[in-house]
Amino acid sequence: MKIVAETIADLFGGAIKQFLSGGTTIFGSITELLEEQWVRLSPLEQTVLYWLATLREPVTLADLLVVLVAPLAHVQVLEAVDGLRRRSLVEWGQRAGSFILHSVVLEYVTSRLVVTASEEIQQGRLLRLREHGLSQAQAKEYIRQTQERLLLTPLLARLQSVYQGRAEVEEQLQAVLDTLREQAEEAQGYSPANLVALLRLLRGDLRGLDLSHLALRGAYLQEVELQDATLSGAMIRECVFREAFDDITAVAISRSGQYWAAISRRGEVRVWREADQVLHLDWQAHTDNTFALAFSPDEHTLASGSHDGSVKLWDVASGALLWSGWQTKAPICLAFAPGGSLLVSGGHDAIIRFWDSKLGIPLEDVPHPGPVGSLAWSPDGRLLASGDLAGTIRLWERHETRPTTCVALLEGHTNRVRGLAFAPDGSRLASASYDGTIKLWQVGEARSDRLCQTLVGHTEGVQTLAWSPDGGVLASGGLDHTIR
Repeated sequence: MKIVAETIADLFGGAIKQFLSGGTTIFGSITELLEEQWVRLSPLEQTVLYWLATLREPVTLADLLVVLVAPLAHVQVLEAVDGLRRRSLVEWGQRAGSFILHSVVLEYVTSRLVVTASEEIQQGRLLRLREHGLSQAQAKEYIRQTQERLLLTPLLARLQSVYQGRAEVEEQLQAVLDTLREQAEEAQGYSPANLVALLRLLRGDLRGLDLSHLALRGAYLQEVELQDATLSGAMIRECVFREAFDDITAVAISRSGQYWAAISRRGEVRVWREADQVLHLDWQAHTDNTFALAFSPDEHTLASGSHDGSVKLWDVASGALLWSGWQTKAPICLAFAPGGSLLVSGGHDAIIRFWDSKLGIPLEDVPHPGPVGSLAWSPDGRLLASGDLAGTIRLWERHETRPTTCVALLEGHTNRVRGLAFAPDGSRLASASYDGTIKLWQVGEARSDRLCQTLVGHTEGVQTLAWSPDGGVLASGGLDHTIR
């Protein structure tokens, strides 16, 4: 009734007599009525309806802005939703500020999306499949299953009715994937993930599939066999893989890039080989929160430190434990000396501990004025930098015949220093702090240690730093979820 009333208002200026004088009091089927509404919608309004049919639960404007391929201003989406609400095509959801499709409209838009997607795949020109992800990997499980049952399965059935047998359907899907590979990442949108989802349903696995140079956004790959699939050059975003991994608290890349490693909050370590981008090793390293991870310079070993008080060294080839040592309170930072013979650890016990990295024997304990939040060696191994919770940085010199001594104090931060990194030539030290700034310090032989520059831009604390090999670029990561 609301849709009919809106039509009378639009086409007859609200004059019911004029509408009745035509002798038509029944529009026909609901589908025809919705078709009339559909053709009067703007492209953005149609996009919003398609997304509501895909997400299948009350969503807010913020939710819509996240999934849209083309970034739009908040006001544009707001106007589109308001126009749909005035046409009675959307209604308010139970959650404050959310909206949802009426069940009849939901059924109509779902059917239209399936038909449109089928035609696009047959023609090899994807528009709606580029703008809409038919299966959202990170949605609630029951929502994802509903998307698969009501969108992907009917779409696959339509394709199978057009092509002769499974082989022809697969051939067409892979042919369309090949055309996408030639497009820029931003131009691919959700297209590759949608086609991969259809191939997964069709084949039951993705073994041997060429997914190289594709932008996979929101692909569900849990419990999916991917042996021999090629992911070279692929951009993987918002995907879910075979096994869940707990909160990642530290990552490390070996010097040549041959290995990548990550450790989770609960102490699980995973190592990947760069060459084939597959998981190399996976083991439980610690029993408590873990925040420290470091490769040795020769890439043969990996050190880890945990709140359980342990520092451990692992063989990268086999995952075997080489030695385990203890620090009275949680070690939260580790750093190998450039030569690899020394490993240094620091944590809440306010001690910098030097280890023989081959034997696991503590060589020296250096008292620190407070808990140690970060450590970094200079490229020549002459200086060790430490950062504390008060925001102070200290430079240390270690000698074989006498105790390690503090040779410089760098002050300027107003909160804990969580990241330290020497430039490749050793002339500068970068420090990252929870005060939201990064500072560049000149360090040198003539004890000319001084502040050169303060970098601002992060809106919250900065946690980590890395220099490019030529020292021309510095990357930073912060609690504001940005990399600069």
